[in-house]
Amino acid sequence: VPFDLAWTFSGKPNGVLFRYVFARAVTFPVGMAGSQGVAETAFGKETVLDLRRNGMVIGDVRFAANATVATFTGGFETRFCIGDVLTVTGQSTNHPNTIACTLVGVR
Repeated sequence: VPFDLAWTFSGKPNGVLFRYVFARAVTFPVGMAGSQGVAETAFGKETVLDLRRNGMVIGDVRFAANATVATFTGGFETRFCIGDVLTVTGQSTNHPNTIACTLVGVR
């Protein structure tokens, strides 16, 4: 069964931007294939947002310099069990922006 996890953030993307606790088991494919992300305005330099499962980095959302469309990384298929927490964290940047992303997985 398809599972889409959408989130948005407005402001300076520093620290924790989003947290989600899973009520159902979900698996995300290698490289977060099929996931989408956009920024309202382009960042002046490359900006990377970490994707973490229970505190461990599992991939990232990456905006190249002067880009508004994200690419996603993740070296392996990642399964979240009931009670696991996904956290999205940002690097130190003074560039405020609005970011919207949808992670695509299966239940």
